[in-house]
Parts: sequence; structure tokens; C-alpha cells
Amino acid sequence: MHPLAKLIAVLCTTILVLTYSTAWIQGVIFIIVAAIGLLLGKQVRRVFGKMARYMAVFAIPFFFIQWIWLPGSTIWFTWGPLEVTYEALDYAGAITFRLMTLFLTSAMFMATTEPRDVVLMLTKQLHVPYRFAYAVSLALRFMPILSEEAETIRMTHQIRGMKPPRGVREHVQAWKRFSIAIFTNSVRRMQMTASAMDTKGFGAYPDRTYWRENPVTIFSYVVMGVCVATTTFCLYRL
Repeated sequence: MHPLAKLIAVLCTTILVLTYSTAWIQGVIFIIVAAIGLLLGKQVRRVFGKMARYMAVFAIPFFFIQWIWLPGSTIWFTWGPLEVTYEALDYAGAITFRLMTLFLTSAMFMATTEPRDVVLMLTKQLHVPYRFAYAVSLALRFMPILSEEAETIRMTHQIRGMKPPRGVREHVQAWKRFSIAIFTNSVRRMQMTASAMDTKGFGAYPDRTYWRENPVTIFSYVVMGVCVATTTFCLYRL
């Protein structure tokens, strides 16, 4: 699928989840997005597996905090000074599903799209200046690289016999060393990239040619039409 079609699908999903504030509608949208992601292949399922624990750690406490502290009129039960209401339950479920849906759609887009295709989409179809498009490409390309470097640094510390930190002070010191190493590697990589761009004359001309072509397919047009039509129907009929 062309990146433009996936971008339109993400925007349509974002519009829907930001429009409705009912928990069951948000839950249906979340289930549909999760089902599509699980059917896309091993790569997306692997990304979902990595993100599931982080989503659970964030979503579950967020849901209960919203549920307990938000006001409402229909009381379900009381616990000391706290009054838990059905309205708070509905809103907490809606906002939790909304955040998880936005998180999943962004993860699906990044997991299934090459940074080079994103640059071509921005410059060819959306007519964005290629300097800005290349900056977006660098951001998408360096995120997984930084993740790999972080894992390499962590394994290096283990090989050198560094003991696991104990206590708040040792954890702060460990994160300080880890952050400095990541920052140093990032600056070094950006300097190498900037030197390569200067050597190749990047930005010397207002326009440029492209070796790689990625035209919009008929299937992508169909997907965009279905997404826009579905979003329009839901906004005006539901």
C-alpha cells in the first residue's frame, strides 16, 4: 500500500477517535485497528508484542486513576470519601481506548513504511520541500538505530562487569552514563550525516531528481476512498 493511503487511513482514524467520547465506540475502533494490525504480518505482530507491555503499564493505571477521580451523577459504589460513577467509567474507558488507538496506528504506519517512501510521498504527492522531507526521513531512520545502539551499550556494560544498580542514587548514575553515551553517539552520527550531505551538495538546487519511483496504485486509491467515505458517513450519520 502506498504511504499516502496509510497516512489518510491514520488521519481518518484520528478524526474518529477524537470525535467520539463513548467507551463502546472507542473500544470498537480499537478492536478494528488491532485486528488489522495483527493481520498485516509478522513484522507488525512483532511490534505489537513489544508495545503491549508498555501499553499495559501505562493504560491500566491511567484508566483506574481517571475512573476514581472523575466526577459523575450516577453513583456505582462509594469507598470512603470516593464516589465511583458510571459516567467516570465511561469517560475513563473512552480516553484510554483513544490513546491506545492513536498509539497503535502510529506504530503500524512506522512499522510498515520505508523512510524513503515517506520522502517520496511528501515530495511527489504532497509537494513538500525536499529539505523538510529529508529531515522527516532522518527522524524515522534514526529512531530504530538509536534503539539498537541503546541495546548495544546495555550489553557492553554487562560484559564489562558492571553490577545492576541498587537504590535511587545508583539508578540515577546509571541512567546518566547511559544518556551520555547515547547522546555522544547521536551527535557523532549527525556530524557524519551532515558531512556526507555537504559533500554531495545537498540543498544546492531548489529541485532535485529521484532515482526511486513509488506511484500510487489503484488499490491505494480504493483504500483512501473507503477510509474517507467511512469517516464521512460516521461523522454525519452516527
